[in-house]
Amino acid sequence: MGIEDDAIKVNTASYFTNITLLWWHRRSTGEKRGGYAIGT
Repeated sequence: MGIEDDAIKVNTASYFTNITLLWWHRRSTGEKRGGYAIGT
């Protein structure tokens, strides 16, 4: 991405980590409730 500033790198990585964790929580909760299964 060409990001030079370390603070921006950390903020960007943190943002994508949070999005991923929210997605995973939603998927695993849906599976527990009888919804779709998570394929690995």
